[in-house]
Amino acid sequence: MTTTATTATTADETQIGDAATIGIGADSYPATVTEVERNRRGEVTGITVARDRVLRRGLFSPGGGREMRFTLRKDGRFHVAGFAMGKGSYTLHVGRRSYEMDPHF
Repeated sequence: MTTTATTATTADETQIGDAATIGIGADSYPATVTEVERNRRGEVTGITVARDRVLRRGLFSPGGGREMRFTLRKDGRFHVAGFAMGKGSYTLHVGRRSYEMDPHF
């Protein structure tokens, strides 16, 4: 099953309420930005999101779910705070909501 909703943002343009996607392996889960952390130069260094509910194909109920905090890492991507980067780690993509489940499991 694949559903998607998009907003046009880059990491440094991220604002509260923007669409996001949490990725883990081949699966993607929709989320909404609830907090944005910036350094002195105004660059985004951390993003907190709340998981969204998938109501039906292409329709999401923003926020209200489990909150997760992501931090910017050396590889230029946002990884879940407190865990090492690597294969199988949670990553965050801002600007698009997507729900995709790997059909092979």
